[in-house]
Amino acid sequence: GTWLIVGGAMLFSVLTVTPLMAAHTPDAWDWTAPILPVEVDAAVVIVVRLDSVLARLGGQAGGWSVALRWITGAQTLALNIGESALAGDLIGVALHSVAPMLLIVTAEAGLAYRRSLTAAVRALEDGKRAEREARERAAAEREANRLHAAREQREHEASLAREQREHEARLAREEAERQERIRREEQERAEARERAEGEA
Repeated sequence: GTWLIVGGAMLFSVLTVTPLMAAHTPDAWDWTAPILPVEVDAAVVIVVRLDSVLARLGGQAGGWSVALRWITGAQTLALNIGESALAGDLIGVALHSVAPMLLIVTAEAGLAYRRSLTAAVRALEDGKRAEREARERAAAEREANRLHAAREQREHEASLAREQREHEARLAREEAERQERIRREEQERAEARERAEGEA
Protein backbone atom coordinates (compact mmCIF):
# COMPACT_ATOMS: atom_id res chain seq x y z
CA GLY A 1 0.00 0.00 0.00
CA THR A 2 2.71 2.47 0.98
CA TRP A 3 4.79 1.69 -2.10
CA LEU A 4 1.72 2.09 -4.32
CA ILE A 5 1.22 5.63 -2.97
CA VAL A 6 4.94 6.39 -3.33
CA GLY A 7 5.04 5.01 -6.88
CA GLY A 8 1.93 7.00 -7.89
CA ALA A 9 3.34 10.17 -6.35
CA MET A 10 6.63 9.68 -8.20
CA LEU A 11 4.84 9.07 -11.52
CA PHE A 12 2.65 12.14 -11.02
CA SER A 13 5.73 14.15 -10.07
CA VAL A 14 7.53 13.11 -13.26
CA LEU A 15 4.49 14.05 -15.38
CA THR A 16 4.08 17.39 -13.57
CA VAL A 17 7.71 18.51 -13.35
CA THR A 18 8.88 17.38 -16.80
CA PRO A 19 7.13 20.27 -18.68
CA LEU A 20 8.61 22.79 -16.22
CA MET A 21 12.09 21.35 -16.70
CA ALA A 22 11.65 21.23 -20.49
CA ALA A 23 10.61 24.89 -20.52
CA HIS A 24 13.76 25.88 -18.62
CA THR A 25 16.23 23.62 -20.41
CA PRO A 26 17.99 24.28 -23.72
CA ASP A 27 16.16 22.61 -26.62
CA ALA A 28 19.05 20.22 -27.28
CA TRP A 29 18.72 18.92 -23.69
CA ASP A 30 14.93 18.57 -23.50
CA TRP A 31 15.32 14.80 -23.23
CA THR A 32 16.90 15.28 -19.76
CA ALA A 33 13.75 16.96 -18.36
CA PRO A 34 12.36 13.82 -16.61
CA ILE A 35 15.68 13.08 -14.87
CA LEU A 36 15.44 15.72 -12.12
CA PRO A 37 11.98 14.74 -10.76
CA VAL A 38 13.01 11.08 -10.76
CA GLU A 39 16.26 11.95 -9.00
CA VAL A 40 14.60 14.10 -6.32
CA ASP A 41 11.82 11.59 -5.63
CA ALA A 42 14.33 8.73 -5.60
CA ALA A 43 16.36 10.64 -3.02
CA VAL A 44 13.22 10.90 -0.83
CA VAL A 45 12.56 7.18 -1.17
CA ILE A 46 16.21 6.22 -0.56
CA VAL A 47 16.57 8.27 2.60
CA VAL A 48 13.25 6.97 3.91
CA ARG A 49 14.26 3.38 3.16
CA LEU A 50 17.61 3.86 4.89
CA ASP A 51 15.89 5.40 7.90
CA SER A 52 13.39 2.52 8.02
CA VAL A 53 16.20 -0.07 7.96
CA LEU A 54 18.00 1.87 10.68
CA ALA A 55 14.77 2.10 12.70
CA ARG A 56 14.27 -1.67 12.38
CA LEU A 57 17.77 -2.15 13.82
CA GLY A 58 16.99 0.28 16.64
CA GLY A 59 19.38 3.07 15.55
CA GLN A 60 19.04 6.81 14.95
CA ALA A 61 20.62 8.57 11.97
CA GLY A 62 20.65 11.98 13.66
CA GLY A 63 20.05 15.47 12.33
CA TRP A 64 21.54 14.95 8.87
CA SER A 65 18.97 12.29 8.07
CA VAL A 66 16.10 14.60 9.09
CA ALA A 67 17.62 17.45 7.10
CA LEU A 68 18.02 15.27 4.01
CA ARG A 69 14.43 14.00 4.27
CA TRP A 70 12.99 17.49 4.55
CA ILE A 71 15.27 19.04 1.93
CA THR A 72 14.36 16.36 -0.63
CA GLY A 73 10.68 16.63 0.37
CA ALA A 74 10.72 20.43 0.01
CA GLN A 75 12.49 20.17 -3.36
CA THR A 76 9.97 17.72 -4.78
CA LEU A 77 7.14 19.96 -3.53
CA ALA A 78 8.77 23.04 -5.08
CA LEU A 79 9.32 21.30 -8.42
CA ASN A 80 5.72 20.04 -8.55
CA ILE A 81 4.09 23.40 -7.83
CA GLY A 82 6.73 25.48 -9.65
CA GLU A 83 4.97 25.83 -13.01
CA SER A 84 1.62 26.74 -11.41
CA ALA A 85 3.31 29.12 -8.95
CA LEU A 86 5.15 30.93 -11.77
CA ALA A 87 1.84 31.33 -13.65
CA GLY A 88 0.07 32.55 -10.47
CA ASP A 89 -2.35 29.62 -10.64
CA LEU A 90 -3.28 28.98 -6.97
CA ILE A 91 -5.61 26.11 -7.87
CA GLY A 92 -2.79 24.48 -9.83
CA VAL A 93 -0.45 24.99 -6.85
CA ALA A 94 -2.99 23.28 -4.57
CA LEU A 95 -3.59 20.40 -6.99
CA HIS A 96 0.06 19.83 -7.79
CA SER A 97 1.03 19.90 -4.09
CA VAL A 98 -1.13 16.81 -3.37
CA ALA A 99 1.29 14.21 -4.79
CA PRO A 100 4.50 15.55 -3.19
CA MET A 101 2.72 16.12 0.14
CA LEU A 102 1.44 12.54 0.01
CA LEU A 103 4.99 11.39 -0.72
CA ILE A 104 6.45 13.42 2.18
CA VAL A 105 3.75 12.55 4.71
CA THR A 106 3.70 8.88 3.68
CA ALA A 107 7.47 8.76 4.07
CA GLU A 108 7.38 10.36 7.53
CA ALA A 109 4.36 8.32 8.69
CA GLY A 110 5.88 5.11 7.33
CA LEU A 111 9.08 5.84 9.22
CA ALA A 112 7.15 6.53 12.44
CA TYR A 113 5.14 3.34 11.96
CA ARG A 114 8.29 1.32 11.40
CA ARG A 115 9.91 2.72 14.52
CA SER A 116 6.79 1.97 16.57
CA LEU A 117 6.51 -1.52 15.11
CA THR A 118 10.20 -2.15 15.71
CA ALA A 119 9.83 -1.07 19.35
CA ALA A 120 6.72 -3.22 19.76
CA VAL A 121 8.36 -6.27 18.15
CA ARG A 122 11.49 -5.78 20.26
CA ALA A 123 9.39 -5.52 23.44
CA LEU A 124 7.50 -8.67 22.43
CA GLU A 125 10.75 -10.52 21.71
CA ASP A 126 12.22 -9.34 25.03
CA GLY A 127 9.11 -10.63 26.83
CA LYS A 128 9.33 -13.98 25.04
CA ARG A 129 13.05 -14.22 25.77
CA ALA A 130 12.43 -13.45 29.46
CA GLU A 131 9.70 -16.12 29.58
CA ARG A 132 11.98 -18.64 27.84
CA GLU A 133 14.85 -17.86 30.23
CA ALA A 134 12.48 -18.19 33.21
CA ARG A 135 11.29 -21.57 31.89
CA GLU A 136 14.87 -22.70 31.33
CA ARG A 137 15.85 -21.58 34.85
CA ALA A 138 12.85 -23.39 36.32
CA ALA A 139 13.70 -26.53 34.34
CA ALA A 140 17.33 -26.32 35.47
CA GLU A 141 16.23 -25.90 39.09
CA ARG A 142 13.87 -28.87 38.78
CA GLU A 143 16.65 -30.98 37.28
CA ALA A 144 19.06 -29.90 40.04
CA ASN A 145 16.44 -30.76 42.68
CA ARG A 146 15.84 -34.13 41.01
CA LEU A 147 19.57 -34.90 40.94
CA HIS A 148 19.92 -33.79 44.57
CA ALA A 149 16.99 -35.99 45.63
CA ALA A 150 18.40 -38.93 43.66
CA ARG A 151 21.83 -38.42 45.26
CA GLU A 152 20.27 -38.29 48.73
CA GLN A 153 18.27 -41.44 47.92
CA ARG A 154 21.44 -43.23 46.78
CA GLU A 155 23.31 -42.10 49.89
CA HIS A 156 20.41 -43.28 52.08
CA GLU A 157 20.29 -46.65 50.34
CA ALA A 158 24.08 -46.99 50.61
CA SER A 159 23.86 -46.15 54.32
CA LEU A 160 21.13 -48.79 54.82
CA ALA A 161 23.17 -51.37 52.88
CA ARG A 162 26.28 -50.55 54.97
CA GLU A 163 24.31 -50.87 58.19
CA GLN A 164 22.86 -54.18 56.94
CA ARG A 165 26.34 -55.49 56.11
CA GLU A 166 27.70 -54.38 59.48
CA HIS A 167 24.76 -56.06 61.24
CA GLU A 168 25.26 -59.29 59.29
CA ALA A 169 29.01 -59.19 59.99
CA ARG A 170 28.33 -58.67 63.70
CA LEU A 171 25.87 -61.61 63.71
CA ALA A 172 28.43 -63.76 61.88
CA ARG A 173 31.14 -62.82 64.45
CA GLU A 174 28.80 -63.54 67.31
CA GLU A 175 27.85 -66.89 65.77
CA ALA A 176 31.50 -67.75 65.18
CA GLU A 177 32.33 -66.80 68.78
CA ARG A 178 29.40 -68.92 70.03
CA GLN A 179 30.52 -71.88 67.93
CA GLU A 180 34.08 -71.44 69.21
CA ARG A 181 32.83 -71.29 72.79
CA ILE A 182 30.74 -74.47 72.30
CA ARG A 183 33.74 -76.20 70.72
CA ARG A 184 35.99 -75.17 73.62
CA GLU A 185 33.42 -76.31 76.16
CA GLU A 186 33.01 -79.63 74.40
CA GLN A 187 36.78 -80.01 74.23
CA GLU A 188 37.10 -79.15 77.91
CA ARG A 189 34.38 -81.69 78.77
CA ALA A 190 36.09 -84.32 76.65
CA GLU A 191 39.43 -83.65 78.35
CA ALA A 192 37.77 -83.78 81.76
CA ARG A 193 36.15 -87.08 80.87
CA GLU A 194 39.44 -88.50 79.66
CA ARG A 195 41.15 -87.39 82.89
CA ALA A 196 38.38 -88.95 84.93
CA GLU A 197 38.66 -92.17 83.01
CA GLY A 198 42.48 -92.14 83.39
CA GLU A 199 42.21 -91.65 87.14
CA ALA A 200 39.64 -94.41 87.35
